[in-house]
Amino acid sequence: MNDEVIGGEIISLDNVGAGIGDKVLIATGDVARFAFDDEKDYPIDSAIISIVDSVEQS
Repeated sequence: MNDEVIGGEIISLDNVGAGIGDKVLIATGDVARFAFDDEKDYPIDSAIISIVDSVEQS
């Protein structure tokens, strides 16, 4: 991991409160709409599901 952006930019719906510059995990495709606790069916294709605190390589 070297902080390079891979694949360019993507617009994702944020339900975890990520800030500018945070490293995040995203879900894409049909499963992205299940990233929320309510029962609504959101018409989205990408959702932020987690903020990454740190990355370690082994």
